[in-house]
Amino acid sequence: MTGKIKLLLLAVSLLAVSCGRGDQVTIKGTFSGVSEGPVYLDRIGMNVTHLVDTALTDAKGRFSFTVSLTDKQPAFFNLRCKDQAIVLLLSPGEKVEVKSLGNLANNYLVEGSPGSEELKELNLMLLSNRRSLDSLAYVYQTLDPQDTAMHSALQQYTRLFIRQKRDIIGFVVRHATSLSSVYALYQRMPNGEWYFRDSRDMVYFQMVADSLQTRYPQSPHVVSLLKDVKQMNDNVALLEMLEKAAVSSLGYPDVNLPDVLGNRVKMSSLDGNVILLDFWVSDAPESRMLNAELQQIYSAYHEKGFSIYQVALDTDKFRWITAVQEQRLPWISVCDFKGMNSPAVRTYNVARLPANVLIDRQREIVARNIPMDRLEAELRKHL
Repeated sequence: MTGKIKLLLLAVSLLAVSCGRGDQVTIKGTFSGVSEGPVYLDRIGMNVTHLVDTALTDAKGRFSFTVSLTDKQPAFFNLRCKDQAIVLLLSPGEKVEVKSLGNLANNYLVEGSPGSEELKELNLMLLSNRRSLDSLAYVYQTLDPQDTAMHSALQQYTRLFIRQKRDIIGFVVRHATSLSSVYALYQRMPNGEWYFRDSRDMVYFQMVADSLQTRYPQSPHVVSLLKDVKQMNDNVALLEMLEKAAVSSLGYPDVNLPDVLGNRVKMSSLDGNVILLDFWVSDAPESRMLNAELQQIYSAYHEKGFSIYQVALDTDKFRWITAVQEQRLPWISVCDFKGMNSPAVRTYNVARLPANVLIDRQREIVARNIPMDRLEAELRKHL
């Protein structure tokens, strides 16, 4: 065999080895206090989790794994020991080091894997409020319905839930180009319900799908996310079609959108009152001032039968919720986070903001885009 042929074969061999190693991830770990015990590595699939490998720690709690990602896509894994687990997001070629002292899930370090570091951030965020949510849920279930403490417990639970969800959404926005955002979208509350469960949340699924479908088009997690987004869009389109097809006995087009807690509220629930349908956006410079003026008018005329159904054309969920809470808006506040693409905008032909529509007790639209300084005079005609 000539020297050139030997060199060529050696080069091909080295290239093959190099390519194989490019698919591999090495995990080295130290679990202090776990002497010669088993450590398990599971791969988390779409609908099933299966065991990939098992290792025994040495006398100092050290262990190692080597796993091949043959599809060359980042993948989720559980690193388990003594009924505790760490979730890892591993990418081909990574050399990961994991260290833990005491409680595996609460007290660990991970290096060499940006995705796994992101999941640690998410895990600590969830753990910070999970115990409080569990405790409040238990208190709520054990109280008598007539006990005033039940209402207080529900309020606390709702505030904590909103804060927790706000944190998760912040994580999703910060890491929208990482598969860790997909993992965050499918988190559940302690009672088993999804954090992201209503139509308003579709905007976050769509944002992550748009970000990842070109980056990881072959990832089964992204493929599954895209299917879910399509199903969500189909459901919304069907709902809008049914709403348009329905023949309403009202004299005005009804609006049915979710409030700050995700509960859908129909404008027609205010039927019998003089209704101001008001359109706004929370980040407009004049919005706080206009709402302050509107609150004064609402306080003066609400007892006489004046109601407000305020539709926010926001796309940022937390900005809107924060504005509603900080301004303590006393009327019905709703938003679908589609901005100017909201069906309510098309239904009432809103071209610019602020905008409003006044509906009298006979269900007739009697005025549009009333300036705030003329609203009281207009109300007195119909109350």
